[in-house]
Amino acid sequence: MRNSLTKDAWSLRVIYQALFRFKWRAIGFFVITVALAVVGIITSPRAYESYAKLLLRIGRESVSVDPTATASGQVIGFESSREIEINSVLEMITSRQIAEKVVDRLHQGKPFASAMERDIAIRDLRDRVSAWSPKQTSVIVLGAEGPTPEAAQEITQAIVDVYREEHMRVHRTSGSYKFFQEQSQMLRQQLEEATEQLRDAKNRFGFVDLAARRESLQKQVGELETTMRNLDSEITGTAAQASAVRASLDGLPSNLVATLAGGNEAVVKLREQFFALQTREQELLAKFTERHPEVIAIRQQVRELRAIFDNEKIDRGVAQSTVVLKEESLLSALQARRAKVAEQQQQLQAELQSLNQQESEVNQLQREVDLLAANYKTYAHSFEQSRVDQALSLEGITNVSVVQPASFEPKATRPRKGLTLAIAMFIGLCGGVTIALLSEQLDQTLRTSDDVERHLRLPILTSIPEMKAHAASAL
Repeated sequence: MRNSLTKDAWSLRVIYQALFRFKWRAIGFFVITVALAVVGIITSPRAYESYAKLLLRIGRESVSVDPTATASGQVIGFESSREIEINSVLEMITSRQIAEKVVDRLHQGKPFASAMERDIAIRDLRDRVSAWSPKQTSVIVLGAEGPTPEAAQEITQAIVDVYREEHMRVHRTSGSYKFFQEQSQMLRQQLEEATEQLRDAKNRFGFVDLAARRESLQKQVGELETTMRNLDSEITGTAAQASAVRASLDGLPSNLVATLAGGNEAVVKLREQFFALQTREQELLAKFTERHPEVIAIRQQVRELRAIFDNEKIDRGVAQSTVVLKEESLLSALQARRAKVAEQQQQLQAELQSLNQQESEVNQLQREVDLLAANYKTYAHSFEQSRVDQALSLEGITNVSVVQPASFEPKATRPRKGLTLAIAMFIGLCGGVTIALLSEQLDQTLRTSDDVERHLRLPILTSIPEMKAHAASAL
């Protein structure tokens, strides 16, 4: 029996001989493979694709505003990267949620025979949908297959519409408009009530500016304290002066006592003139002699006035009582004034205490007004945001724009005739060569002298050429 070919036995000549010898097998395999491919192309169902392109504005999940994010007064900023936002969109487009809504929309609300039938339709749709983003772009390409160009276009457009609706839904807070409307109205009513209470309290207390009222009272208290200290000093001095006058009246001359006591105004003036003349006399004596005419004249006037005073009868007891009474009256007036100032101080202190209590009440009302005003401002701003957000939702505005709607592609994308035939021809060629070589490997026939020498290891002495049948009959 012929041994298997070794590795060294394979040569171009042997391969060529094998291909020539088993050419019909190789050709048959090639023809059958190509024919099967042609049959498959003819019999396989046609598939058409439709494409749509979406532009994603990077950096904003949605043009809507989230009023609940600002109502707390504390917002944490987060900037998404391009890959995160695009991957989020791709994940949503290919999600089962979108596929379920698209299937229900395409089925036009008709019920399925069973839940299994609906699930099969959803899985089949997901298998026929693809989405991707070209590199370094913010464009999302969406493709879907269908049995006809119209069906593929309808499926693609349905996916685009459903995705945009879901995009608006997931990026908006439902119920925020009504909530912030109710809260802003309630806070506005509370703010108006608190403002009225604050106004009534200020009217009841009789002041507008609490700080100005306190400053005025404190200024008055300071002035009264200064006045009180001055009065205390004057009372102390007046009391000491009264004691000194009372003690020294007995040793004073009667005329001096009468002067201190006051009395007739003309007499008082004469005494003042008398004292002035005496003073002038002393000044002239310091300059001139006693015989100087001016000195003589001054002395004559002094003698005349002294004679008048000597003739006047002075009641010393009455004069002393008058002097003492004058000093005591001054002391009593100062003490009465001090008592009045002390009473005013007590009134101001009472007003300050009342002001402190009023200030506590007014400050509490003011804090309530300020807090309600701040809350109302926050909720009013959030209500305005929710109103804008609702308007955007009604208009269907998002950060996803349709660059290219679902296209109509009349040319079938499957089966791919050229590619299928090329693959079939390649497989047929490779398979034909393989079958020819395999047939050569399995063939046990010795056909040449080289085969005899190589496999039987015997020398060839001679060879008889093969004669065809018609040549043998001719001989």
